[in-house]
Amino acid sequence: MRKKLLAAEKKLKELENSNKNKELFALRKNAEDTQKEIREKEKEVQRIFSAIERPLRKYEHSNIEKSIENYLKNPVTALKADKELHIARVLENMLEKLSKLGLKGIQEEKARKDLTAMNKGKIIAYRNELLELDEKNEKIRKELSEKTIEQEIKKQGIEVQNLQSANKHVEEELTHLKKKTGTDTPKKIKEQIKELLEEININLVS
Repeated sequence: MRKKLLAAEKKLKELENSNKNKELFALRKNAEDTQKEIREKEKEVQRIFSAIERPLRKYEHSNIEKSIENYLKNPVTALKADKELHIARVLENMLEKLSKLGLKGIQEEKARKDLTAMNKGKIIAYRNELLELDEKNEKIRKELSEKTIEQEIKKQGIEVQNLQSANKHVEEELTHLKKKTGTDTPKKIKEQIKELLEEININLVS
């Protein structure tokens, strides 16, 4: 029993220190870093659209543009779904008609600055970055789902726990038998130990 326990513990340690487990930890770290990149990029997109929300709402009132409503609700989702980049045309038109949107002095000046900064090239870049990060995240998620080392370690850990429990039980029974008989080696003790081990093996298998 003791030999089985030592062998099981050795195998568990080997699994925990294996290259497969190290690869799993590295992949999880990559997943965390990618999620952080996604959150930061989404915040950046939300920030630039938040800066032009007021003129965008005013422009929406005078134009039938479903895409504007989507961008006001969730600019990140809207941008990723905007394959034709309708928002680029909308922003160009807004910039041309900015003086007619009823913004006052500093508000109009700020809106003009923000809209000018949001050129088509920058919008394309933001969309590409969001989609690339989503693709990277999905690839990592798939790779993680294909890793089996965690299940192997868990299974081996359960085996070690079962053997530890069984070994403890054997040692307790040995101590009890020694106290009962007053000796360590009689034939009766050996027979009882053999029966005990057979019983434990049956329980472990079942």
